[in-house]
Amino acid sequence: MQQSWLGEDWDLRAAIADLTPIKRRGIAYGIFNATYGIAWFLGVPIMGLLYDLGISWLIGFVALLECISIPVLFFVRRSIVEETFKN
Repeated sequence: MQQSWLGEDWDLRAAIADLTPIKRRGIAYGIFNATYGIAWFLGVPIMGLLYDLGISWLIGFVALLECISIPVLFFVRRSIVEETFKN
């Protein structure tokens, strides 16, 4: 197991705790673990193939995924804030 993976895992789990209300934290952790595992399982061979094509393909793929994740983060954060104030 790599050191960097452990650091990311704990940072992301801490962010989930900060972003979700206590009543929904179990569901949030379940969704996170399922998504993280599937992404890890699919991402490794995809990134390996892209690396074989060229490092620029790999960098472009990672940059694209990071750009896609930004609006998703804002959407999740907004929905959590709305739900918190609704209750």
